[in-house]
Amino acid sequence: MSGVTESLNSVCLVDPNTGYAVGNHGTILKTIDGGSTWNSLSSGTDQELIYVFSPEVNSVLVVAVNGMILKTTNGGTSWNVQLSGTDFNLTSVYFMDENTIFAVGNHWDSAVIFSSTNGGTWNIQYSVIMEWPVVWLSSINFLDENTGYASGGKAHANQTEGILLKTTDGGITWDALPVETAPLNSVFFTGSDKGYVAGGFCNELGCSGEILKTTDGGTTWIIQTIPPNTETLNSVCFPDANTGYLAGDNGTIFKTTDGGMTWSYQSSTVNQNLNTIYFPDATTGYIVGNLGTILKTTNGGFPVEIEEKQKISSLKIFPNPAVDYIIFEKSEPGIDKSWTVSIYGMTGEELIQQQVQGSGPEINISSLPKGIYFARLVNNEKIEFGKFIKE
Repeated sequence: MSGVTESLNSVCLVDPNTGYAVGNHGTILKTIDGGSTWNSLSSGTDQELIYVFSPEVNSVLVVAVNGMILKTTNGGTSWNVQLSGTDFNLTSVYFMDENTIFAVGNHWDSAVIFSSTNGGTWNIQYSVIMEWPVVWLSSINFLDENTGYASGGKAHANQTEGILLKTTDGGITWDALPVETAPLNSVFFTGSDKGYVAGGFCNELGCSGEILKTTDGGTTWIIQTIPPNTETLNSVCFPDANTGYLAGDNGTIFKTTDGGMTWSYQSSTVNQNLNTIYFPDATTGYIVGNLGTILKTTNGGFPVEIEEKQKISSLKIFPNPAVDYIIFEKSEPGIDKSWTVSIYGMTGEELIQQQVQGSGPEINISSLPKGIYFARLVNNEKIEFGKFIKE
């Protein structure tokens, strides 16, 4: 648990124990025990902090709105403000090494790519100016010292489109790649030719999340198959060439183990918007989101098979905290249904499973030790998730 209610926008782990998360109103959190506890650090600002990256345990860089950049070299005890020379909202950074850093940002009808070659002095390297009322870049990723990608979007009235840029000369010049898609919130490459971009949008007709894949360095892009009406996807991460994850709005998480050919739904047990997903190794992953949400898996997540006719919703549990039993609030009063109930621990292991009849079942949890648990109810129409504390 994060201990805060501010929305968290970014997370980064330096080693198995040490990591940082940042969010709204100057929120900076640090863990030194692999995410079991998170402690608040004083940032000295109430600005919205958007992205955090840490190349080593004590050195951390945070970018924020209004051109603010924060850096610490003592593990967050104190933070120094660096001048970006602009009032652009900075949304993402990428470290080539301790001194060579790239960042992207935006301000209404223009977006920019910044660079630093000494770890502290920033210059605008490239400007994206279009005849659209709103243009933005939201993610940047480099494969090597020459080849990099930046993704974003543009909007005009009710029309939105994606933007994808590529450089092959270390950021001196950037070329627009041909993509006809929704705004792209995240870009991630697993090799010189193989990469992914994720994004989407919502309007009065519903939501449309999209994930695209290239195998030729961005010359062509193929839309990957995910369930229809998927929420907007905010982050994509591949810990290895074949295993990847997506995180999005309303608790959306997907996983692939075949390089994006197929994607399976993962149980997030929350319905908050999930903003960033980060895997420091093949099985350990972190996700941060709105209302102080921090999720962790140590087994690569656990899948949930969803049929097209099933709906996903949040589950109300009481009493909460509980001691001996929990009761699920009736989602459809008066309707008698058969449910499969599963109780999971923090690392995703299934501890209890039983079949129940009715829409408000009571479950005995007296055998569980004290801690935080997740519950899942499934029938042929709905899948509901909830979280409770056992005292």
